Amino acid sequence: MNELIKETDKIYDIVTKYPQIKEKLLSISNKFQKLNNPLIFNTVAKVTTVRKASEVAGIYINEFLYELNDAIGLGKEFLEFKKKDIFSKKEAFLKTEGDVKPVWADDLKDFIVKDVREIGEPFFEVVEFAKTHKYFCIVQNFKPIPLITYLESLGFESYTEFKDNAYYIYFYKKTA
Repeated sequence: MNELIKETDKIYDIVTKYPQIKEKLLSISNKFQKLNNPLIFNTVAKVTTVRKASEVAGIYINEFLYELNDAIGLGKEFLEFKKKDIFSKKEAFLKTEGDVKPVWADDLKDFIVKDVREIGEPFFEVVEFAKTHKYFCIVQNFKPIPLITYLESLGFESYTEFKDNAYYIYFYKKTA
């Protein structure tokens, strides 16, 4: 049975346990070509954590973890784990309304608006949507703090407005 890959796991261990991870790593960044060198694989990869590898590749840790877990068939389980983890963090709920409007939010007319009020559980759908959009807006009846926090961990900034009896949450992807 496959287990979720964590940021503290060593690259050597996960590639040894899940050989398909090597192909995924190679597709993520050319920097992982060094894994083809047996000397580097048997030395450096044994001490390199997933977190460190994400830094080397210049990819946000949660995006990297999702890609690796998805490669072993646990992408959805990883997102569910992160969602619960984020939801359980009390400080995530301490965010206040009245966000300060960032510079990128001066002109919001070009943002793609996705109304998710009628979707029972839009977390996974919005995360998938975010993979292909640099900026977008979701409309919801409440402020979805776990979703906002998760997307921020992937490099998005957010800005929320309350209008027309709904929350308009704007997301803008920063560059890594």
